[in-house]
Amino acid sequence: MGSLDTAQVVIDLYILGAMACVWMYRDNRDRGNKVTSVLPYFLITAFFVSIGPLLYLVVNAAKTSRSATKI
Repeated sequence: MGSLDTAQVVIDLYILGAMACVWMYRDNRDRGNKVTSVLPYFLITAFFVSIGPLLYLVVNAAKTSRSATKI
């Protein structure tokens, strides 16, 4: 890291990633799924901070819309 500004941005991104992981865990638990179903999103979030939560949203929105059309 070249400067303190860069370090601050990286730290902020990983704080955001940790908060997103907490949110994904709680949402997954509220949906009644096992913890193992959210682990891939945690790993993706650890390496590509914003892609994990975005992918989680897209996949779960698709599952929700499919289950809503079956009713």
